[in-house]
This record gives sequence, structure tokens and C-alpha cells, in this order.
Amino acid sequence: MAVEIRPVAPADEAGALALVGALLPGMEEAFRRCAARAPELALVAAAAAEVVGVCFAEVPHEGEGVVLDGLAVDDARTREGVGSLLLAAFEERVAAAGFARVSLGSAEGYVEEFYLQNGYVPVEFQVTTTEEEPPLDDSLEVMRFRETDDALVLNVASENGYTQAEKERIRELTSAHEVIFIFEKRL
Repeated sequence: MAVEIRPVAPADEAGALALVGALLPGMEEAFRRCAARAPELALVAAAAAEVVGVCFAEVPHEGEGVVLDGLAVDDARTREGVGSLLLAAFEERVAAAGFARVSLGSAEGYVEEFYLQNGYVPVEFQVTTTEEEPPLDDSLEVMRFRETDDALVLNVASENGYTQAEKERIRELTSAHEVIFIFEKRL
């Protein structure tokens, strides 16, 4: 069944929130804020009346860029191109709003491949650790950091590049429980 990519409408909200809750738990409020503040950047993929995908971001974020807060496709519709359609429509709207880039943090596995296939490149690592002062070597530069209730989150640049091997090296070095790529695409 074909899908339509469109801004979220009131009739889509319940289905979109259910999908966000199921696939991006904890992001429901971010989706609501985006739909209210930047409705042009809150998109759904709909098959007839059913919401099968969402893509959203709040603006402004980082000067010339927008940070993609969430993209999710119903498990029954994965590998059909729905995510790529949503992402392309989102990028078009970001560019039309005058922004030059999209950045995002990626989950591991096939999600990383999805963004690579859609023209995104890794530009940083995001390291989440419970260590107060995680050990870093001279090849890593902390770009920014923030503390949460139970973790320290570091965004680091690496002189060694942005590969799976480097990601695993950083995980081991810092005893991090999560290391993800931060991806970026220039529009």
C-alpha cells in the first residue's frame, strides 16, 4: 500500500503518538512540542488513515542546522522505503526553512546503515558513561558535555576517524555503556 508523507494533522496525532511511544519511548513530549512549535517539521507517513511513520524536530537548534529528534517506522513497514521518504521530505522542509544541515544521534545497528545510505556522515561520537572523569587519550577531544541524573554524556571528536572499530575502542577506554555516532548531512 502506498504511503503519503504529510505534516501531522489532528486526526494523525493519536496514531503518531502511539508509534512514537512504541518505537521512541520517552520522546512523546518532544513530538508534541514539535507539532505545536514547528509543525512543518513534524511529519507522518500515512497509509490510508493509519500512521506508519513519523519524523520530527524542534527548531531552532544549532544555528545553521536542525537536530532530528526522531524518525520511526512501524515494524511491519520497515525495508519498504518509508523511512527514506520521510527523511527526504523532512530534509526538503529543513532546507526550505533556510537551514543548511541536519544532524542526529543514531541508534546502533541497521539504523546507522540507514543514515549512511541516505547521505549522512559521522562527525562525532556521543559517549554515555557513569564515570565522573572517564579516561580519554590524546586522540579524543571533548566538544561538549552534559550531566544527567545518572550519567555523563560527552560528545567527542576523534583524530582516528569514525569507524566501528574506533567506536568500540572508545567504549572500552571509557567504560561507557553507550557510544553512538552523531551524524550530519549538509543540504
